[in-house]
Amino acid sequence: MGSLQRPRERPELRARPHLKSCAWVQRLGYCEKIDVDLDSAADIDCISVSWARKMNLKPYKKPFPPKVGGIGNTCITSHGAYWVRYRMTDNQEVTREFYRPFLAVDRDSTESPLLIGIPGLEDMRVNIVFRTEEKSYWNFDLEKMKPLIKIDGEKRFKKRLRKNPKVYALIEVNHLIQSQVEQADQIP
Repeated sequence: MGSLQRPRERPELRARPHLKSCAWVQRLGYCEKIDVDLDSAADIDCISVSWARKMNLKPYKKPFPPKVGGIGNTCITSHGAYWVRYRMTDNQEVTREFYRPFLAVDRDSTESPLLIGIPGLEDMRVNIVFRTEEKSYWNFDLEKMKPLIKIDGEKRFKKRLRKNPKVYALIEVNHLIQSQVEQADQIP
């Protein structure tokens, strides 16, 4: 899983463009579409504290930095940290889901509730392409993505089945025989 990283002690003055995108945030069966800032200059991932409380997000239990350095000599007070489960789709229609901690700070109501900085962009394997004359875009670096296969041990698999029972079946289909392919396509 993710972990919160401390920003540099003395932040240097940097101003780079950021990109607006959107994500679907999930919590307790509720799903909401929100705007997201992808910021290639931010040293942390942060979330609006008021929005996090409104969404009733799960608090992050490990230690987090109480103050965060901003551009120049500004200092921002953090108000905890929260886990966020979100799903994003890039410009190539590739969708990925993530579950990461975000530092809660006061963000203006006109700003996106979620800001993904360098740690998040690296963890998500995001490439951002800034264009001056054309539209800027971002996409997932699929060559660097970790496989989406998760292997559970017997004990964890049984526990997962007790909590969320599903039926699994292996069906042998010979793709050279058209009637078997058609029958396999009709299985729910």
